Amino acid sequence: MALLALEANRVVPMERLIDAVWEDAPPSTARGQVQICLSSLRRTFTGRDLDSPFETHHSGYLLRVADGQLDVDVFGRLIAEARSIAASGDLAAAAERLRAALALWGGPALAGLPGRIVDAGRKRLEELRTAAIEERIRLDLALGHHEEVIGELIWLIERDRLRERLYALLMVALYRSGRQAEALEIYHAARTAFVDTLGIEPSDELRRLEQGILLGDPELDLSTHRAPTHRAPTHRVYRPAASRPAPHQLPSDTADFIGRADDVAAACAALAPGRVDVRAVPVVCVTGRAGIGKSALAIHVAHRMLAGYPDGQLYASLDATPGLTQQVLRRFLRDLGVDRAEIPGGIDEQAHLYRSRLAGRRVLVVLDGVIDESQVQPLLPGSGSCGVLVTSRSALVALPGAHHIRPRLLGSADGLRLLGRIIGRQRVDAEASTAAGLVALCGGLPLALRIAGARLTAREHWGIGQLLARMRDDRRLLDELEHGSLSVRLSLAGSYRALPDGTRRLLRRLALLDCVQLPAWVAAAVLDTEPAVAEDLLEQLADAQLVEADRAPGGGQPLYRLPALVRVFALERAEVEDTAAVREQSLRRVWATCLYLTGTASRHADGAGGDVPSPMVVDAAVDRLRADPVSWLTAELPTLMAAVHQAARLGWPDPTG
Repeated sequence: MALLALEANRVVPMERLIDAVWEDAPPSTARGQVQICLSSLRRTFTGRDLDSPFETHHSGYLLRVADGQLDVDVFGRLIAEARSIAASGDLAAAAERLRAALALWGGPALAGLPGRIVDAGRKRLEELRTAAIEERIRLDLALGHHEEVIGELIWLIERDRLRERLYALLMVALYRSGRQAEALEIYHAARTAFVDTLGIEPSDELRRLEQGILLGDPELDLSTHRAPTHRAPTHRVYRPAASRPAPHQLPSDTADFIGRADDVAAACAALAPGRVDVRAVPVVCVTGRAGIGKSALAIHVAHRMLAGYPDGQLYASLDATPGLTQQVLRRFLRDLGVDRAEIPGGIDEQAHLYRSRLAGRRVLVVLDGVIDESQVQPLLPGSGSCGVLVTSRSALVALPGAHHIRPRLLGSADGLRLLGRIIGRQRVDAEASTAAGLVALCGGLPLALRIAGARLTAREHWGIGQLLARMRDDRRLLDELEHGSLSVRLSLAGSYRALPDGTRRLLRRLALLDCVQLPAWVAAAVLDTEPAVAEDLLEQLADAQLVEADRAPGGGQPLYRLPALVRVFALERAEVEDTAAVREQSLRRVWATCLYLTGTASRHADGAGGDVPSPMVVDAAVDRLRADPVSWLTAELPTLMAAVHQAARLGWPDPTG
């Protein structure tokens, strides 16, 4: 129940439930016992005349709750309201709202429940509680209640002797209460705790606070921290004039950014500081194929959100280089004011220090070109006041609570607008139909359009039609879509190299076919493998954004298709990596399978002469078509007709040629 509540309104896989209960030693009856537990929970609700909130899904269970039914949701809403009120300048009302949120707590979260998974949820909730307490104390300090919070801070430090921000708050409270010597003693107590326990000195900010107290820095006086009613209070406890400036590392925004209004609005809403859900750091993942404009979209959103993250923006471009995540983490720590000598050696310790440095700050972290979730996890802040923007060609579905943005290809109108921004509106208007043809040939891919525009800009004596004519030759298409460091071929090659051998092989073989849409049985035939294996490989290609997957009408089997530029690239690789004999065998297997299946569907015979395809390829398809031959033929007609035309072009009247 605890785990389902921690992940309310999300499906919790059976394997995760088993891990939560038994960890590394589940019994052989674990699945059955979980099912019994869920039945018991349902009876608990129905026995009290309540509707059961538990839903069963194919992969696990879900606890369905409405707004306000979970105390942690109410807590998060009150925190968000408090921050919004504080931003308007009413600090007293904001502090009261925080007190109302904290009053929901009756003790430690999930007290008495064992297990590392539940313990991780407990720590997250306790971190949210402590952050809310710190925020309320900051407001109390800004309101002049410094003497009232001293005792509470001393008690909190006794509970957590390594939480640096508590020491800072207590030092300010004591200083403003006229107890300068005691404030300095607290600094030395903090230093002793950090040196003895972690072997590191306190942060630069805490050391600067000590110096400010020694010198009687007027920046520490209450009058400089009491915010006027028309704006939000300063977020930090102490920021002397000589402190390190906040990092602002974003690349420049794209001057000719076109379209994407819905995607931009959705990303900004998910990252907005006043959002309702403040239990965890907001993560927005912008995912899509190579060249679709993921980075441009993320940077554009990040610039739109500058006001919401006044404490800085951290930016890093990641790739598959071993150890790069740790290099980025070390750089981020230095950018956040940690001296090089104070950065611990292990990545876990670095991540702990990183989260501590970001706790309570409003910093936006942008991670561009991520390969997988393992690169992201150590770079996630622990405070809901921060935000994270990630771009990746992978789906990154394992990042919990992430908001996914999948930008689409540019439509004709936006494509023409982008081309006009690059080469000039007059040139586009002068060759309107030709320009539309160029946009169509680029497939709405922003990278391809930018390269085409760059080539036309570099060759002002060319008409758009001249470039379009050169691009219509598939053998030259990718050569034409190169300019300087920009290259569609190199962009696709990065995705291709990251695939396993079998998945690359399938991509090359699919490119040989003239079919626009491909059911899984075609992929099975082209590789001579089982349909389930082919489906797995197709899904890997879909995850890598190299094929597009669509639901078939009426809930049938998914249909897959290769984007035009991907197909040209894959054909190039097929000619390099596969022999002519291998390519022909693949096509013949598909043609033989088409004849066999259509023969079965029309009840004339089990096939139409010649070679009989491998049973492992056709068995599943035969079962479906025998159940409803007419529906099967209707659904598969575009694929079959494409195969007929290709066979005729190759001179194959039947599978034997």
